[in-house]
Amino acid sequence: MKSKSRDNVLTPDEREKLIKACLDEQESLVVHGLLFTGMRVSEFIHMRRSWIDWKDGVINIPHHQPCKCGQECMSPRKNKPRACWQVKTKSAQRPIPIVPEVKPILQGYFAQHEAVMETIYSRVYAWKLLQGVGQRAKMKHRVFPHALRATFATILCEKGLENAVILKDLMGWRKLDMASEYIKLTGTAMKKQVDKIW
Repeated sequence: MKSKSRDNVLTPDEREKLIKACLDEQESLVVHGLLFTGMRVSEFIHMRRSWIDWKDGVINIPHHQPCKCGQECMSPRKNKPRACWQVKTKSAQRPIPIVPEVKPILQGYFAQHEAVMETIYSRVYAWKLLQGVGQRAKMKHRVFPHALRATFATILCEKGLENAVILKDLMGWRKLDMASEYIKLTGTAMKKQVDKIW
């Protein structure tokens, strides 16, 4: 069964159109931040300057942090205290390498702000900004946060990431089969093996 996110993975041309359609800092932050980190939208809007290690070039997503955003953070859940943001799964606590496409956007933003939520107030707001940019870019399919997450996983595979364990860890997935599926779908690993033996 196909995932809706994978069905909406952006092609290189669509990525370029989406980036060019950004009109301001907020739109650019949302597009670059989701497209080139692979973060879930909840992780992205809760990102703080303290998550970023510029020296090592990584974003360290914590397991949890205090939060009073008024969204899901305020309601208690099993194993989650009230007024606390927490990652979706234990495996979602992870480091994400900062790729060149997103580094200047994050540096510019965090030079002025402490947290993404200072300007991107909620998941719904991030969705709306992204949909607006997608419409302006005249995309032929819906553009939504999880599609950009799926696009990031696809980009990694297209660039030659063939190790399913590393991809799983980078994306914060619980199961290895999701990573294997992305590697298989891009066909990069298979082509490299055929080229090698041919």
